[in-house]
Amino acid sequence: MQETNLPINRFSYSSFTQLLRNPLIFKMKHILNIYDTPSGMSSMIGKACHKALEYRYSDMEQPIDEVIKVGMDFLTETSDAYIDYKKTGSREDMLKGYTQAMKFYFEEEPKYHKILSVEEKWESEVKSIYGDILPLPMTGKADLVHQFSDNVEDVEIIDTKFTTSFTNYESEDYTKIIQAMFMYHLLLATKGIKAKRMLFREVKRTKNTDGTPQIRDWAIPFDHEPYFIIFYNLYNDAVKFLKNDPIFLPNISDMFDGEQSGLIYAQGLINADMSDVEVMHKVRDVAYTSKKFIASRLDSDLNKNLLPEEKIKIKLAEFGYPVEPVDSVVGASVTQYRFKVSAGVRISAIKKLKDEIAIAVGANGHVNVEIIAGSGLLGIEIPNIERSRVFYSHELLNKGTLKFPVGAEVNGNNYFADLTEMPHLLIAGTTGSGKSVLLNVIIDAISAQNSKNDLSLVLIDPKRVELANFAKLPHTNGKVLYEYDDVLKKLLEISDEMEKRYKLLENAGVKEIKEYNLNAKKKLPYIVVVIDEFADFMMRTKFSAKSKVSYGAKSKAWMVRMAKKRTGKNISDYTKAEMREFLEELDDKEEENRPDANVELLITRLAQMARAVGIHLIIATQRPSTDVITGLIKANFPSRIALTTASPVDSQIILGQPGAEKLNGKGDMLFMSPTIKGLLRLQGYSIKK
Repeated sequence: MQETNLPINRFSYSSFTQLLRNPLIFKMKHILNIYDTPSGMSSMIGKACHKALEYRYSDMEQPIDEVIKVGMDFLTETSDAYIDYKKTGSREDMLKGYTQAMKFYFEEEPKYHKILSVEEKWESEVKSIYGDILPLPMTGKADLVHQFSDNVEDVEIIDTKFTTSFTNYESEDYTKIIQAMFMYHLLLATKGIKAKRMLFREVKRTKNTDGTPQIRDWAIPFDHEPYFIIFYNLYNDAVKFLKNDPIFLPNISDMFDGEQSGLIYAQGLINADMSDVEVMHKVRDVAYTSKKFIASRLDSDLNKNLLPEEKIKIKLAEFGYPVEPVDSVVGASVTQYRFKVSAGVRISAIKKLKDEIAIAVGANGHVNVEIIAGSGLLGIEIPNIERSRVFYSHELLNKGTLKFPVGAEVNGNNYFADLTEMPHLLIAGTTGSGKSVLLNVIIDAISAQNSKNDLSLVLIDPKRVELANFAKLPHTNGKVLYEYDDVLKKLLEISDEMEKRYKLLENAGVKEIKEYNLNAKKKLPYIVVVIDEFADFMMRTKFSAKSKVSYGAKSKAWMVRMAKKRTGKNISDYTKAEMREFLEELDDKEEENRPDANVELLITRLAQMARAVGIHLIIATQRPSTDVITGLIKANFPSRIALTTASPVDSQIILGQPGAEKLNGKGDMLFMSPTIKGLLRLQGYSIKK
């Protein structure tokens, strides 16, 4: 009879044995789906080998080199973020280990009479050999099933493992027995095939110095009834355990192992009455307890008056991540609670619990989890109920630089950035996020530090309202650009100016503007181009009349190829005259327009080349869609600020990860730059009137 109302709806071999070994880790991994641990190097090599062998035995005609390449491609395409190399391993070691494993395997490749199944996944309810249905369905996948003789009843299940040492099989290995039981029942239930045995084939990927084979087999026969009796009892007892709505205890043998389950369990005892503990039953590693063990600690009256850091501690302990509060820092918009993290706890796993932490402390807004640089502490930032405005002073700026205040750190320190080091800035944020205020602060700061002879501001504002108040600045020549044609003309002028400046630097024998201005009779002013509502500007161009320098309908990739073919140069290497000639030529050939493409080209070209000659770009937008903030744009704007975005997708486009959609607005921001590690959370400044 199939059981219902259980926290899981099936058992796999891995989940079943995890429950037997460590019920607490089973809960996190298979019920809550939050246990995050990168694959070890050996595990990655095994996965790659299995992908190669799946390819091999699905089509025996494939060359061995192609087979090996399948696994190698898998490893090279997997990011290091998903691999745990331990202290002594490396990617090079992993690739070498994989190559060696494949070499040894194919040198001694086993012969298979008739292959019946390769890496096939099965799921089914199953019957015992006594005819009764087991209480939960099974799921699993066998590496290979084959018929090892002409007799159709001679069927064998193969499990191939790639290892650094052979297993000692002097005593029975019950994990192997359980795995064999899973495969036997699944094959019978899904294919109607009764296998005779399961063969565990080990491939040793370190060279045997005594010349013995690199492959060793160990078989479990399916004619030994005690194996079935043991398995059925374990299976039924495990289901009973889940059915009784248990407390998940750690496995005593793992309490001081890498899982840290003993420490996890100890942390979970906060505010618990140990007299309520009633151990009912224990079979092997499975602990059965009464539900009286512990009430929900965060929901208890005792915990309603706990400090936020104590609530965070209890919540993380509930999920098996012990931390200890150290201190807290109250900022303008958020408070940062700092914790010492126990050994073995992965920060990536805690980051997945942001929503749970927010609920535990009653946070209204984005919870940020980051390692505090230089301290080894974990910082968890919770939005303040009451927020305060922060201001900056011109006294903190440096004359003659492009230094500007980005925002206040959680600890209250002013965080400044220099546009010459960034060297360009991309800003995204919805209405009310503080984007316009931030632009105002930047323009105010850099204009306050420089005369009109030292700084030229090019302000582009398609909405005509955000930057209009800066038109009176002497640095703008009394202009804010609104129309597409005017903007395009100005960008071409700046591109021309960039080429002239490079010739001046070449003649002076220097590499950048700072060196040139040290000895120049006439100094070159910085040029800062600020484009607000970049997306809207790009949309407006679609309704503009056909420009003489528009690209036409061809794709950007086509443009690059044609340019290379025509002159042997990349787009970024074009002179202004060559660019204009090429674009006009294309414009004559094409009937349809891409009115935005030339703008992207000009901005990209400036972003790639203009830093050294003192030209810098600031682009801001409400809607950071991929057709506006393209890969080329992002690649050349490594410094980015995300204020509150409309969606996780928008945050992903700007920062490479979600999170900005949960910011608190009004200047709450996440800042990324090549000069800092990770994301920095800041509260944007206001300008004193």
